[in-house]
Parts: sequence; C-alpha cells; structure tokens
Amino acid sequence: MGVLFDNVGCLEKAIQCYDKFLIICKAVSDQHGEALAYNCLGVDYQLLAIGKNELYKQAIQYHEKHRDISDSHGKFIAHINLGLLFSSLKDNSNSNVNYQFALKYAVMLASPVVQILALGNMTDLHPEPHGKIQHIAEQY
Repeated sequence: MGVLFDNVGCLEKAIQCYDKFLIICKAVSDQHGEALAYNCLGVDYQLLAIGKNELYKQAIQYHEKHRDISDSHGKFIAHINLGLLFSSLKDNSNSNVNYQFALKYAVMLASPVVQILALGNMTDLHPEPHGKIQHIAEQY
C-alpha cells in the first residue's frame, strides 16, 4: 500500500503504511523487509523535508538505519540517498563522503552501472573532472 500512496503523491499515508510494515518485519525478524522499510521511510521523509528542514533529521536517521542493517546493495543505496540528502542541504562534505562510500560498495559489487551512478553523483559536486574521478570515469 505504501508504494501505491507514494505513486499518487500521498507521502504521509505512505509513511503510515511503511511504519506498519516495519513493525511487522521486526516482529518476524525479517531483516531484508526491515531494510526496505527504512529505505522507503528515509526517501519519503527526504521528499517531505523539502522546505521543512526539521524532517531532514528523520530522513537521515532512517537512511542510516537502512545502511546499518543492509547488505552491500542496500549500503550502496543508503549512501547514495544520504549523499543526495546532504547535497540538497548544501553540505558538500557529508555528501561527498557518502558518495565515496557508495562508490566503494559499487566497486565491491563489480557493477559498472552502479559505479557510474556513484561517479555521476560525485561529479555533480565536482563539475570539473579531475584526479581520481576522472581516472575512474575514463575506464568506462
């Protein structure tokens, strides 16, 4: 249900569904479901936070919980989301750190597609190609 509410722009209702889903996942020790719930909650709070800075803290907490319990794929996604969040707050330092971690997990996953995604986000912070980013980008 949460995804349906997301798709029609009812983020508050989606969050209520994801909260219920999270409770169920915790009750049955479904760590993958729990990670998914944290991701969805983090993304929705991040979207709701636009213009409402107090909600960014909740988004960060959910993205960090997602990162902390996830496998490498989930950690990649959590770091990308945190990078985007910090970038929207003009916190380039924290954004860059998270994009670097995302790239680390992308390399571990040996996926050129996710590596390019991580690099693309990093180049948004550093529009002039240089150093390590340029070297890696040239490999693709």
